[in-house]
Amino acid sequence: MPLKKLYESTYQWVNERAGLDDILDFLHKKEVPICNRSIWYYFGGISMFLFLVQVITGILLLMYYRPGPDSSYESLQLIVSKVHFGWLVRDIHSWSANLMILCVFIHMFSVFFMKSYRKPREMTWITGMILLSLALGFGFSGYLLPWNELAFFATKVGTDMAVPDLHLKDMMESYRSMLATERIRHVIFGHIGNNHLHVNMIPSNYDELLRAKKLYLSFAKRAVDMGGSVSAEHGIGKLKKEFLTIQYGEEAIGEMRAVKNALDPGHLLNPGDVL
Repeated sequence: MPLKKLYESTYQWVNERAGLDDILDFLHKKEVPICNRSIWYYFGGISMFLFLVQVITGILLLMYYRPGPDSSYESLQLIVSKVHFGWLVRDIHSWSANLMILCVFIHMFSVFFMKSYRKPREMTWITGMILLSLALGFGFSGYLLPWNELAFFATKVGTDMAVPDLHLKDMMESYRSMLATERIRHVIFGHIGNNHLHVNMIPSNYDELLRAKKLYLSFAKRAVDMGGSVSAEHGIGKLKKEFLTIQYGEEAIGEMRAVKNALDPGHLLNPGDVL
């Protein structure tokens, strides 16, 4: 059968079941904005191409990858050292992930600065922002899968609190007893000279992560009750809004907020913090 007749018969068979004519008719009448085809025009397509690379290489890696805190790293070593071209597939997957995030951000900024989000393309902008959030979520989750040193420290829940000399022993006992009760893997280190300790909890699943965060708050309240401080916590007042309240109380936070509103009524400085 000639190739043209084979194509026509195949198309007709699919068209009768899927209605391809209606789809093609819609696409032919779809109006596309006039574009001068500058370099910014292509980053959406590049992002899509890199996403397809992610899917293909991810499926190949999935054939040998074994999830779990005790097997992830070993399976990764097997892939890069024993599987034929495993190292190449893994590197392509890793680099394409980074490049995809970069291209997605460039695409987002180009759409924003060129004002391509305006009517009637608001829904395109909204769905694009949702896809950006999903891409960042997938990027972070993929970052953790090798369960190597970088992934280990990216997922830990770590404290950064200090207590007076008199209460260092009591605080250590609180750490150990509460951690033993929750049975979460952890390591404690820090600056003993100024009683500034770091409790790093390593959750092995989502349930342990939630319990570790609750413990974090309990530690903060305990340290403040002993006359200590949580002010060294990274992100206090913004990423960790409740910690600043634990440290100073609602009344003091209200006074700080009043000063902030008086000096910065438009909330231009450090937006999103507890004030």
